[in-house]
Formats: sequence, C-alpha cells, structure tokens
Amino acid sequence: MALVPVPESAQVCLAEAEELLAARDRITSALAARVGRVHRAGEAKNHGHASTKLWLRSVGGMTTPGAGRLVTMGMELDRERFAEGSLAEGIVEAICTATSGLTDEQATTAEGILLELAGSAGAAEVAKAGRYLRAVLDPDGHESDEQADFDRRFFRVRRRRNGGLEGEFYLPVEAAARLQHLLDVYAKPKAEGDDRTPSVRNADAFIAFLENKIATELLVLVTAESLPDDPPAGEPSREPAGTPVPVRPAPPASPVPPIPPPHRGQKAASDQKAAPGREVAPGGDARPGQGARPGRGWG
Repeated sequence: MALVPVPESAQVCLAEAEELLAARDRITSALAARVGRVHRAGEAKNHGHASTKLWLRSVGGMTTPGAGRLVTMGMELDRERFAEGSLAEGIVEAICTATSGLTDEQATTAEGILLELAGSAGAAEVAKAGRYLRAVLDPDGHESDEQADFDRRFFRVRRRRNGGLEGEFYLPVEAAARLQHLLDVYAKPKAEGDDRTPSVRNADAFIAFLENKIATELLVLVTAESLPDDPPAGEPSREPAGTPVPVRPAPPASPVPPIPPPHRGQKAASDQKAAPGREVAPGGDARPGQGARPGRGWG
C-alpha cells in the first residue's frame, strides 16, 4: 500500500489513515511480543550485541528512547487487547511504563486502574496517572525512578555553518512540565490566519524567552570603505596617539573689591534710620523734604 498513489479525496485519506493506524498497532503488538521473548532469553548477546536495545538500534535503526520503549512494551505487554485494536500504542506504552519494575500484585492493581481510565482518557492522562500510581504503590521505587530520570537529562547542540544551532534534548519530568507550560502559553497561534507550524511557534516562543531573559552584546560589522581616509601627506601631522592633552589652568578668581568706609562723621547706610519726614540719600545725607540726589555716593 505504500507504493499506491495517495487518493485525491481527503475523506478517503482519513478513512485509510485510521485503518493504517489500527494495522500499525497490531504490527507493534506482534513486534513487541517477539522482542520481549528475545530480551528474556538474552538472544541478542548470542549474536554479538551487548543488549537488546543495541540490537534494535543496530538492526532496526531505532533511536535509544524508541528501542527502550519497545523493550518495555515487550516485557509488560497486555498483548490480547493491544492486538485486537482496543488499545492504542500510546496508551499501551504508558501502561507498560507505569507497571515496569512493580511486583505482580502491584502491577495487576495499577494495570486494572489504568485500563479502566484508558476507556475515557488519552495517552497523556494515562501516563500521568501511571506516574502517580507508581509513587503510591512503590514510594522507594518512585524515588529511584525520579533519580534515574534526572540522570538521563541532556541538551546536545550543534553549530551550523551560518551560526545557527540545532540538536536534541531530554528534560526530567519537573523541568519538562515547566517548559511545556511555557510553550502552551506562548506558542499559541497569535490570531486567525496564523499559518505557522507548531514547531515554528515553539521556536518563536523560545526565542522570545531568550530575548527577555538573556542580554547579548551588540556586534557591529562595517566595511573598509566606510572607514575615514588617512590625512594627505602635505597636511601637518597631528600629535601622535597617546600624547596627553594639556589641561589649561582655570583663571584665578577675581578678588572682591573692598567696600570703602563712609565719610568721617557718618554712619553706614545700613545703620542709618530715617527720621519722620526725612529721606536718606544713597550717600548718607539726610535732608528734610528732599529725595535722594543722583550721583551722591561714597566719598
């Protein structure tokens, strides 16, 4: 069917995609059951592979997380319901992850609760409930799971020729929840008609976060033609670089001229008081009925 041209009708594509999804779940069920048998018997080591996961990576071209999930499903698989198509691959993976490492009694209890939840919830809700059940049923194991999850953290980047970065990362549960909340808030479509893909919106949200939280230095690039030319050869050369600039001393403050004393027999103008009906001239003379004469001053 992979070689058949894709139908032009979107409705036909939707129906065929649903059939292919069901077929994929059945194929994954059969594959996981056989991988589980290989893992229990240690058969991969007999063929020169250090582990079942490395065998899947080498032969199947799987990633490390993908190989780990397939081995987990092979060890904890409820094959009957998975094979009949009543459980999707994501839900089966969440249940197998939750029951991995538990005792038979604990696994039976957790599996029954999660299977009931799977009838009305998606894979994300089942996975969240599975983590909670593991913490309740096996507190010590939950702590070791948290530590193992934290130890898996990595953030790998590669610089491109144009200066950009690309890479992969894995964040522990708590940090992943914070990042997911950031993306849920800031990576939403801005308005109707926003045709950005989810990956582009995530990148834009992360770029905005970096711009708000991290200050970068400004690099200015100029061409040689934009630099000023050297002075002509005939023009007197300026002082060499590094010559100290002479500092001109500040001019001395001009002295305040002394105030000459008043004439003999006269008091200072500030001490003189005008009698009723008399005016005091600036020079200190007081004449009855006369105002101050211009030009009369000290001396």
